Amino acid sequence: MAREMLTRQKGNWGLGVQLRGEGAAFNFGHGGSNAGFKCALVMLLESGNGAVVMTNGDQGGKLATELIREIANEHHWAAGWDADGR
Repeated sequence: MAREMLTRQKGNWGLGVQLRGEGAAFNFGHGGSNAGFKCALVMLLESGNGAVVMTNGDQGGKLATELIREIANEHHWAAGWDADGR
């Protein structure tokens, strides 16, 4: 089931997660929100590196993206990886 989850099903989506990158930079993630709350999950499959950020603000998605980018830089995640999925 995990393999199916990380197999492109439609566009850049697996089963419930967005799939981005190639090779060592291949990652999957998902965001979520309710009024007043935003969160983001990113995981790099090959290295096992990942992060989850949960915020309590309507603009928290921007903060989560920046925090994940800084975590990736600090911990030297795979070259070519970008928090925005580019």
